[in-house]
Formats: sequence, C-alpha cells, structure tokens
Amino acid sequence: MDVIVLSDSEESVVDTIEVKEDLIIKEDLIINNDDDSFEFPEVNFHYKKNSVLTSESSQDSLGSLKSKQSKKTNDKISEKEKKKEEREKKREERERKKEELSLAKAQKAVVNKNLQNLKPEESMKSMRIIIDGNLQSQTYFNQLIASLQKFELTFNIDTELIPFSISWKREIEEHYVNSKNEVSSQKNLQDEIHLLLIWNCQDVITKISNGTFIESIREIVELVPEKRITLFIYGMKNYYSYHKNVKNTNNRAKVISELGEEEEMMRRKNKNDRIYGSLAKISKNDLEVNLCEIQLLYNCSSRLIQTQEELNLALFQFTKAIAETPFKLEQTKNSDFVGGDTRGAVTVDKNGIGLKRLWKQQLCQFELCNLETAEAICQIYGSPLQLMDAYSKCTPMEGEMLLKDVPIRRAAGPVTTSRKIGPKISKRIFTMFTTEDGNLLLDMGVENKKDEHNNDLEQ
Repeated sequence: MDVIVLSDSEESVVDTIEVKEDLIIKEDLIINNDDDSFEFPEVNFHYKKNSVLTSESSQDSLGSLKSKQSKKTNDKISEKEKKKEEREKKREERERKKEELSLAKAQKAVVNKNLQNLKPEESMKSMRIIIDGNLQSQTYFNQLIASLQKFELTFNIDTELIPFSISWKREIEEHYVNSKNEVSSQKNLQDEIHLLLIWNCQDVITKISNGTFIESIREIVELVPEKRITLFIYGMKNYYSYHKNVKNTNNRAKVISELGEEEEMMRRKNKNDRIYGSLAKISKNDLEVNLCEIQLLYNCSSRLIQTQEELNLALFQFTKAIAETPFKLEQTKNSDFVGGDTRGAVTVDKNGIGLKRLWKQQLCQFELCNLETAEAICQIYGSPLQLMDAYSKCTPMEGEMLLKDVPIRRAAGPVTTSRKIGPKISKRIFTMFTTEDGNLLLDMGVENKKDEHNNDLEQ
C-alpha cells in the first residue's frame, strides 16, 4: 500500500512511504474496536509524480541546509578562536605582569645589595692596600705590617712606579639583573685616586737643602697626574729636637769647662749624631715654605709623623676615609635638602613641605628684615622663583623699588597698625637676587664706613 503526502510548501517531500501490512491491520483493529460506528467515506486521490521537481527542490533545500550548517560551524569556530585568543592574551598579560614583578623584585634586590656593599662595615673589607717594596728597608715597616694585620686589612707588597708609596684598590662587587631576571654579580678591582708618600726626614732635609724638594713632587705629579698625593714626613720633630739639644749643649760647654762633664756631653752628642749629625741644617720656616708651595702648586697635602703608633693610626684612618667615600657621596646625593645637622636648619621633605618656611628664613637673613617682613613678602611672592620672574619683567630702577610698598601687618584685629617694607630692604633683596658680582656689598653704607675708616687710618 502506498501513502501519498501532499504539501503546499517548497520544502522537501518524501515521495512514497511503504507501510507494512501488519501495521495497517493493527490500526483497523483499533478502529473496529471503537464504540462509534461512524465510517469515513473513502476518498480517492489522483496524482502524478514529478521526479525532476522533487529532486531539484530537495537539492536546493539540502544546499541551504549545508550553507546554514557551514555558517553555524564557521561561527562556532570563530567564537572558539576568539575565546582562544582572549585566553592567550590573558595568559600573556599574566606572564608579562609576572615578569615585571620579578624584574622589579630583582632590581630592588640589586639596589639593596649594592647599598649594602657601600656601608662602612662592608667597605673596609673590600679595600686592598698596595705597599711599595722600598718601604721594607725602613725601621717602621715591620710594626706597620703588624698593625695592618691587627686591623684585619688586606695588603700586598709590590714594586710600584713611585718609590716609598702606598696606594689603594677597591674590590667592587657589582650586582645586576640578567636575562632571566635573576640577580647576578661580578667582581673587579678599581684603582683609587689617592697616593700616599712616606719619606724619612733625612730625605726631605737633603732635598730641601739641595733645592730639589719641589722638583721631586712635580716629577711624581707628572708621572701620575690622576692621583691625589699626600706626603707623610717621618721623624721630622726629632731632627729639630736634636739641633735644639746641640745648641743647649754648646751653650753649657762655654760655661762649664770641667773635663768630665765635657766627655759626658760629647758622649750624649755622639749618640744622636749618628742619625742627624751629618744632615744639613734647615729652619722650620724653610720646611713650612716648601710644604706650602707644593700644596699650592700641585695640591699635595702633607703631615708630620713623629712616632710609630702615630704612623700606624694615620694609615688606618686614611684607609677608612677612602673606604667610606662612596657611602658618604651616596648620602649627599640622595639628600635633596640639608637640614637637621645644625641649629635652626629647616627640614624639607620630598613632598616639598617646609619650602615656604625655608623661603621665610632666607628672607630673614637680610638686615632689618624680621619675620613679619618675610611673611608679607611671602604672601605676594610665595617662592624665590616667583620673585625672580617679577624682577625679570622690571627695569633696574623698578626692581629696586618693587617691594617698597608691600604692607606689613603687625597684628590681627581692627586696631592693628601697618607699615611698608621701604626702599632700603627692597634694594638689598633686588641686589642679592640680580647681581652677577659676588664681591658686591648689599649695604653700600658698610662700604662707605670701611672707606672712611681706612682714610682715618691713613691720616
């Protein structure tokens, strides 16, 4: 039996459906068992099969279905790709933030470790003292080495370019962040700019008497122009004590003529004469003139060392000062304002709190300018920059009188009195902020009084 389904739509139609006979028999049995005896009349349908139309319509419907399915599939794929891209972006953002966090952490660790190396207790460990081998022939050498070992300082004995010299090297451990955002370090030796010369008084006396002392310093400066030279002269005071004792002995010899005492005096004289007797005689003035000249010409400072203990302590202090120099420079560099070290200093923090008070204190340094006057100026010109801008827009005559008419209120209330700053203070402040002559006096009256005083002295 064939069942035909008719449809008005353009959708696909199933041509024929074959129904098994046993199913139809079952339906008839169900209908016959019904109590209602009404029978539907038989309707005969006449039709013609159009295989071409049905095949074309089915192909069109299948194509539209495929296009819809492909579109849905593409939409799903695009959504998946978008979600995947978003996940990738989020993952990359997390990785980037993680790398930035690790980099910032590593950089902070590097800064802390570098600052830790600059601390005084750590800086002494990084110093290397280079001692010239010519110093081994001096009497103070063994005790000097023992004192360095006592202070736990590292030293090397080597042949240096400058004889009888001591120089310093610093072992620098530089920390940095590598490509993996990890803290790494490398060590290298850095030469310090200081050079210490230790000369015996005999050498100094010989050079001064021959006129070659300044020339010797000049040659050393030319050999190492990058160094700052300091000269230690060992045993100079004993030289002058010896000549003083010789002078006293000669004076007593003129008075006392007994033989026994003369022999005793000659014996005491011969004991010191082995060191200083054969040296030329120079005065203290000759020594001071030469030391002053090398300081002015070659920036070579000097120091007279008398005893072994003084030499040991001086070398330790010199080494400590060199070791702590980077730490002190770092402290000076990081401090924006100098405050708290002296009485009356104004402390200014990083946010600028305290600048106005500092500006008032600066104004109070002018003669006859008290706190009330400074506050009156600060109300109009809140900073030195504002005052300088006002001066730049004025002529010199207008600038001198710019602050003349600024009112000064002495107290609050209806019965308060006021006065003006006046031309004298106004001119002083203008001169201070605009002059290019550092030797110019702010108060011309002071200069006139000095001239009158000098004229009175000449008369």
